[in-house]
Amino acid sequence: MKMLSFFAVIVIPFLPVHSQACLSYDMEMIGLVRNVQSITLPNGNPSCIFQIESQKYWENTECPLSPGEADSAVYTDSTCRKKDGDAISGVVSRKDSQFTIDE
Repeated sequence: MKMLSFFAVIVIPFLPVHSQACLSYDMEMIGLVRNVQSITLPNGNPSCIFQIESQKYWENTECPLSPGEADSAVYTDSTCRKKDGDAISGVVSRKDSQFTIDE
């Protein structure tokens, strides 16, 4: 019983936080805009979608998002100002199956 108490008090606080506790996964990146396409939303409004090509990235150490996952995702640009080859940088996040870029 003393060994179990020692483990609970001394060891457990130092165990790493695992990804199961993460509500979102993210990375900071610098890259390029790729595959821009114009679309029409269900409400009839125009919008654009695009992908990214990460050139430099810094993964979050606790809840990392992989560059491959970020690069294969599709993002929305309601302004349709992004063009293929434009530089883009910011924090890419995934919560559930939704990807966002906070530029």
